[in-house]
Amino acid sequence: MARRVKITMWPSQVCAELDLSSKLACNLRRDVAAWATGERKRIDVLAPHVSDCAVTLSLNDKEVGKDSLIPDVEGVEIHAQIDESDLHVIHLPLSGRRLLIALEEGLPAAHLLERIAIRMSSTPNGGTFELHTSQVKIFFSTSQEIEYMEPIPVKERQLLTACVQANTNQEIMAAWPQMQDHERVLALIQKMGQRRLPGTPGGTWDTSGEFTVLIRCMSRLLGENPHAS
Repeated sequence: MARRVKITMWPSQVCAELDLSSKLACNLRRDVAAWATGERKRIDVLAPHVSDCAVTLSLNDKEVGKDSLIPDVEGVEIHAQIDESDLHVIHLPLSGRRLLIALEEGLPAAHLLERIAIRMSSTPNGGTFELHTSQVKIFFSTSQEIEYMEPIPVKERQLLTACVQANTNQEIMAAWPQMQDHERVLALIQKMGQRRLPGTPGGTWDTSGEFTVLIRCMSRLLGENPHAS
């Protein structure tokens, strides 16, 4: 006997009703997780898989135990809720894409810059292009740019938008106004950027989120005081 299961996934924003034949709750949870993983991949091919443990089943609003048997009774409503509390949805308005990224609690937003740069470098059709970390900016739904050296506030996790700017760190630095020891300062920063840092998109300081924040802060300082000595 097929059972109609109402599935809700948030913040993936997927709601559906499926006819599934599993009688054991553990098998039903497995089938729902497999289906939900497929739906995530439709949105973002690199989205994380859905674990069976993330699926909560309820019959007529009462939670179902892991090894319970689903009764063959008419009128029983089966609901499946997918726990996506660790999932960040990043909207890319210019391309119409969404990224589904699972991030650990307390991760600085600067590291999210790196992960978005990696993910945005992979196109939906499997192609790739080079995108530098410094070309990514992240905003709340209020159009306010996030504070990159702080963890993303939990209440804002589902309200993020990413955009790509044209200039990389190197191009931003090339536009800095002249200052005392200008060439020496630029050479020092560029040398720092070449230091190895495993785990970043390019394996260097220059491709880290923190280095991107450093360059942006210096640009702001120089812009406010272009005659700084």
